[in-house]
Amino acid sequence: MLSPVLFTLYSVFAGVLQYFNKFIIYSLGPIIYNLGIIFGIIFLSPYFGISGVSMGVILGAFVFLAVQIPFVIESGFNYKFILDFKDKKIHKFFKLMIPRVFASASLEIETVAFVIIASTLGVGAISIFNFANDLQFIPIGIVTISLVVATFTTLSKLWAEGEKEKFIKTFSSVFRQILFLIVPISFLMLALREQIVAIILRHGNFTFQDAALASACLGIFCLGLFAYSATFFIVRTFYTLQDTKTPTLITSFVVFLTVSLAIFFAWLFNNSEFARSFLISFFALADLPKIALLGLPLAFSIGSVIHLGLSMTFLYRKIGDYNLREIANSAWRVFVSGILMLVAINIGLYLISPIFDIKTFAGAFWQLIILGSAGAIIYIASSFLLRSPEIFVFKEKIFKKFKG
Repeated sequence: MLSPVLFTLYSVFAGVLQYFNKFIIYSLGPIIYNLGIIFGIIFLSPYFGISGVSMGVILGAFVFLAVQIPFVIESGFNYKFILDFKDKKIHKFFKLMIPRVFASASLEIETVAFVIIASTLGVGAISIFNFANDLQFIPIGIVTISLVVATFTTLSKLWAEGEKEKFIKTFSSVFRQILFLIVPISFLMLALREQIVAIILRHGNFTFQDAALASACLGIFCLGLFAYSATFFIVRTFYTLQDTKTPTLITSFVVFLTVSLAIFFAWLFNNSEFARSFLISFFALADLPKIALLGLPLAFSIGSVIHLGLSMTFLYRKIGDYNLREIANSAWRVFVSGILMLVAINIGLYLISPIFDIKTFAGAFWQLIILGSAGAIIYIASSFLLRSPEIFVFKEKIFKKFKG
């Protein structure tokens, strides 16, 4: 009797998942995984200690896998275990995989190097840097990764079938959509960084000085957020071309450059009074011992912009013109709309600060909600006024959803 009940429940579950489809896999999937970790920390660790956290990680991973099984079954995928080292496809797999492994290793080296540098800048510097870094990756996870993963198979199929014109059209469209969504989010986070940090981080032993430093780190990260997101997409585009060597070489060079810049900026902000004074005045900070920490996100953002420039250049050499004029035509409208939004938020911040005190949780919360909403409206209105192509694309998609 249990089997039919379980089958029925599974069918209902699969039906619900079918309705949400890509949203669940690409957006809720990572959230489910993290919820498993949180579950392990809160409910399992009191009984099993640190092993409970590990159990939560495993639980989250299995649930993340489970939500994808209905879509795999529906697509008609039939798994067969075949391992033939003489197969040319296996040879090709390893040929493409090895450079990708080196690229991942170089990124891990960058992470370790940043941690080592931060560890020399004072107690708590590593935590502050990691908190700010995690915050900047929220929009990347929600917007960039979702769009890139959803488009990857389409681009791969078009290139494999020799549909170069459609490939370029799809690439250009997704590239512009990423900029259209990421630029305003990064500008919003830049303008409201103090409010975000105050709400999420300013609790317990996290002091006002730590919060100020974390918000400054987040602000600098936001300057390169658009470049990191666009590069993430271009690197995966190289993969659709079955080229893993080019992005690996570019990544390795950029990692070396970024780490070098991080060392230089950390030294500069520690030893140059002029550089320290500039940071203190620009971010309205106190003269903190850990202020040299701001050199790390600055190096990361500069590295992201350089990475984007190199990736776009080598992709152009690989496939030719990928509608650069179309991308540039859209990009300037996106950035102008974002700047107008940024200016409006700063004016609004000046007006409502006396009403809502950012030093309190409620004050920071209402500043974020009011100014964030106003900023989004101004960005959308500016996009319509400047006739940004993407705003009309999204408008058409929304209307189709409601009509459907």
